[in-house]
Amino acid sequence: MKTAISISLLFFFTTLSGSFAQVAIKADGSPPDPSAILDIQATDKGMLLPRLDYIDLPFTAAAGLMAFVTANGPQGDNLIYLYNGSEWVMLNSEPTMVGSMTEGGIVFWADQLLGFGLVSTTWDQGFAEWGCFGTIIGTDAQHTEIGMGDANTSAINAGCNEADIAAKICDDLDLNGYNDWFLPSLDELREMYLQKLAISGFSDWLYWSSTEAGDAESPEESAWVVSFNDGLYGYTTKEYPVTVRCIRKFDLNPE
Repeated sequence: MKTAISISLLFFFTTLSGSFAQVAIKADGSPPDPSAILDIQATDKGMLLPRLDYIDLPFTAAAGLMAFVTANGPQGDNLIYLYNGSEWVMLNSEPTMVGSMTEGGIVFWADQLLGFGLVSTTWDQGFAEWGCFGTIIGTDAQHTEIGMGDANTSAINAGCNEADIAAKICDDLDLNGYNDWFLPSLDELREMYLQKLAISGFSDWLYWSSTEAGDAESPEESAWVVSFNDGLYGYTTKEYPVTVRCIRKFDLNPE
């Protein structure tokens, strides 16, 4: 009986407000708010978004399409993404901060729950080798996730004595009053690609991450890169000159 009433209410309000292209789904039978095309009311239920693997998202879609990404998202699993007309962007970040100039660079990612944000320089730091071809840095430099680029960079510089390599260029950078720059992890670099218009100044070439290719057949010879032409990523030889762009981390909740 309750189901029949609910269906009747939906039909009634769809018919009633059809000329205004409005729909109300409400247990109390009230009409839709004048500002809403769809007005849903519930006391013990929510609206369930489609749950998809990131790689299965339609990369040509209507602007405003949303999905709950369960796997392979650039910033991890179980996050909500919105297609803005040209790319998928994560809604769980601080959208009002992205693209702003602060903390020495352009903000391209921030998360209040995790308590930190990331900024990028607005220009490339040149081309360099990843360094130490034939030497495996190990698990301390194989983190892919956001928030681990600084740890990767420290491990590379501790385990590789070569000069002018990508990680050392970032570690030595002193810019806009900050000297704690580092080479981004793979997921940090992928997020930079997603926000490349907000950051600006990128070429369409490959960019180094600080993530050693630990799952490659020869991890001592390879590290991860991202193409800023199309966002594709993979690993290449450490002795290949690739573009370097440095980033830094800042605290969202300073005491």
